[in-house]
Amino acid sequence: MTYEELCAYLLKHPGAIKEHPLGADILAFKVNERIFALLALQKKPIELTLKCKVENKLQYQKHIPSMICGTITNRTLWVTVPLEKGVPLDRVLNLIDESYEIILKSIKKSTREKLRWDKV
Repeated sequence: MTYEELCAYLLKHPGAIKEHPLGADILAFKVNERIFALLALQKKPIELTLKCKVENKLQYQKHIPSMICGTITNRTLWVTVPLEKGVPLDRVLNLIDESYEIILKSIKKSTREKLRWDKV
């Protein structure tokens, strides 16, 4: 997956926007002003940091051995995945969707419904 394809996938989520609130080297993807993904652009390979359910973290680590605790966020509920060869794309996409859903659930229900309706 190219950088452009990854950005397009992140932005396909209802209400998703991208900006640089943490500096030019870090691209944040947000929904309703809440970050659900961070791309560390200065890293080689590029690193993707996402929120992850604690109960799913070990399962993801089995399939993505290079995954570590969030390096930018420094929180245990966030994980960082170096986007290198051999990282299973389907797992990364699932992790992106999970991160988005976690953040979406923290948003007021009326706002969530509006986001979904606006995207249709």
